[in-house]
Amino acid sequence: MAVDGSRINFSITDELKIIYGETKNKTRTFIVQARCSVIYDVLNNYVLDDSLEPLD
Repeated sequence: MAVDGSRINFSITDELKIIYGETKNKTRTFIVQARCSVIYDVLNNYVLDDSLEPLD
């Protein structure tokens, strides 16, 4: 098994702001991001579970 997590940047739309909220990046600009996570079976080459959630 392998686990990977990352952040995904989305386009800044009102709908995505409602779902995922806003966060600041290094330049103090507000962006829309989500946290993603995947559990992967490396032996059989398939995803066992995944998640896409707001940062907070």
